[in-house]
Amino acid sequence: MTGFPTYSIICGYSRASSSVGLEPRTSNALVGGSSPSLPVVLFSFMDNLDRYKFGGRPQDSTNLLLLISELEGAYQHLKYMGFDKDLNTIDEMKKRYYSLYFKVKKEEKANNPL
Repeated sequence: MTGFPTYSIICGYSRASSSVGLEPRTSNALVGGSSPSLPVVLFSFMDNLDRYKFGGRPQDSTNLLLLISELEGAYQHLKYMGFDKDLNTIDEMKKRYYSLYFKVKKEEKANNPL
């Protein structure tokens, strides 16, 4: 393993023996290949980058519920802060996505009767 630089990568947290609590847990990753001077860091969540482009996520019931949940949260913040006009705009958006959700859910249920 000599000749190749190693890089310490934070993998998560582990309970340490000290009274402080959690400390970063690291592992040494060997960087090899044709260019050993460049660190290699792979993220499993970046395997499919198409999901993060415009229109990359399917308009299925799960993703619509995630969107509705975010809109509900924004609605609550706007309500507590007193933004009436924006509240009405978000409320219109919620209605549109709720109706789309129920339509898509009905179609999904018809196509997969389990």
